[in-house]
Amino acid sequence: MKSETLERIKLRGRIRCGVSRGIYGMSFQEGQHWHGFDVDFGKAIAAAVLGDVEKIEFVSLKPDERFSALRDDLIDVLCCNATCTFSRDAGQGISFAAMTCYDGETVMVHRSLGVISVRQLKNPTVALQSGTTTDINLQRFLTQHGITFAGRYYSTPQEALDAYARRECDAYALDRVPLTGERQRLANPEDHVILPETFSKEPMGPAVKAGDSLWEKLVRWVIYLVIEAEEVGVSSESIDAQVTSKDPGVLNLLKAADGASHSLHLEPGWASRVLKQVGNYQEIFERNLGAKSRLKLERGMNALWSNGGLLYAPPFK
Repeated sequence: MKSETLERIKLRGRIRCGVSRGIYGMSFQEGQHWHGFDVDFGKAIAAAVLGDVEKIEFVSLKPDERFSALRDDLIDVLCCNATCTFSRDAGQGISFAAMTCYDGETVMVHRSLGVISVRQLKNPTVALQSGTTTDINLQRFLTQHGITFAGRYYSTPQEALDAYARRECDAYALDRVPLTGERQRLANPEDHVILPETFSKEPMGPAVKAGDSLWEKLVRWVIYLVIEAEEVGVSSESIDAQVTSKDPGVLNLLKAADGASHSLHLEPGWASRVLKQVGNYQEIFERNLGAKSRLKLERGMNALWSNGGLLYAPPFK
């Protein structure tokens, strides 16, 4: 089995990874460097394929550019807080490899409005990103409660946030995880409230161009690797000691990964490189979204299945 995408990457010597136009916590730029939850999954793929997290080029895309960039081979993988939906996965010429974040849409408002529930909004003007499904979900939810709204559409997260900050809009609607990050970019985050209602299902994860089954499988199992690594208790800091001590859970994971190296067209030791350079799922979540970040988000649905969450990797056997 061959992969046109993989051959193109190896010839180029780097991965081209599509990311957002800048959402704090997910994919955002500081100076020349990109950071965030989605960025780290792109780096994990680079570590697996090319052995080095630095061998990656991030391409900043507007929401309505994301999927065409994949189809047109402008990028190799999309790590861009994109929600997996039926119409996208079945009809856009793309495939979602696996889910990395389970989320749902909600609304942020100015604290001065005195609103503590979406149901208290009265004909609000809402900032929305064009090219997303947010407006459809918001329309469905508000209609159920007899609320009408006026949507204002912006091509980038920065434009939407700026318009909301200027009070051109009463509210800003977005998935809860990235919205928590966007709140931190405001001059006074305490002056803004993220309301408690969640009105959609937003499973998100990296996407690839449809039809390249080997590349899709490779990306999927890199994702599963970092999830499984958390479950067996191996991290970037502990892996060397656990290998030396012959920890059976860690050795079985690495052995299984090496056993599939040829089938995935990867060099042996790819799993160790990913975990040493990027870490397991817990490390990725905590430094970008959780306790070690400014967002301080709880794991919630993104906890392991064994801890009551939705996160689950098939067995490495």
